Amino acid sequence: MSFVLTLLFSGSLFRGPVWAQSPSPVLPKENSRVEELMIWQISESLDLPVKLEAKLSQLIHELNSKKSELSRNVETSLKALEGQKDAAATQLALRQYRRALQAYGDISLQEVDRMRELLGHQKAAQYFLVKGNFTNRIRQLLGSGQRLDAPNSMEQGRSDRTGPLSEPKLIEE
Repeated sequence: MSFVLTLLFSGSLFRGPVWAQSPSPVLPKENSRVEELMIWQISESLDLPVKLEAKLSQLIHELNSKKSELSRNVETSLKALEGQKDAAATQLALRQYRRALQAYGDISLQEVDRMRELLGHQKAAQYFLVKGNFTNRIRQLLGSGQRLDAPNSMEQGRSDRTGPLSEPKLIEE
């Protein structure tokens, strides 16, 4: 299971929009690993046949790619608001920001519709429950300060740390 932990973490995939995040200690290349782990866990939990699992995987990759693109658009349009001096430019930048936010929100609705089409109502509901649990576990681990490579920390919610750090000592020369 320690192998699984090294695959678990992504910077933005499960934490929401880029503009709402704190800096992430996770490297971007781990996004695909986390995505693959999530797909595996969902496929196992839903007991999907291989063909349907392949379609699900493709859909999840497509939706996550679109979410990342839309998140970058929101971040860009938010930054564009900073440098506006006149009212007309501010109004235009604000409209662009609103459109970017709306597009970002719409992708989640598209996910619901497309999962329902692919999986049916029951399996789609299970998909969102499994995905939500997976996301919450990752957030808990990221927020707990646990080492990401600690064996079995995902399963047991513990870290390999032996205790709190001692007070730093002042060394005078």
